[in-house]
Amino acid sequence: MYLLLIIVSLLSNHILNNKFDGNSYLKNLKKDLDMIESISNKSKNSNNYIQLTNKLLKNVNKNYDNNDFTELYKLWQNNLRN
Repeated sequence: MYLLLIIVSLLSNHILNNKFDGNSYLKNLKKDLDMIESISNKSKNSNNYIQLTNKLLKNVNKNYDNNDFTELYKLWQNNLRN
């Protein structure tokens, strides 16, 4: 849960102000969400959102693993405008 709070903090500080500089790589986000999914599976908590997010992240080209994870939101925002 603490990790989720950190991620939310990064989102608000680096996405909402349009800086997109979360200072964390996409590969780290993938690893963190895999860990959260594993923990939630063991505790039998609902994790549909986490599973869906992991599925989407696994479809992202591995060439982007060393990009800042907040760039995903920048791409999403640009697609909404098009």
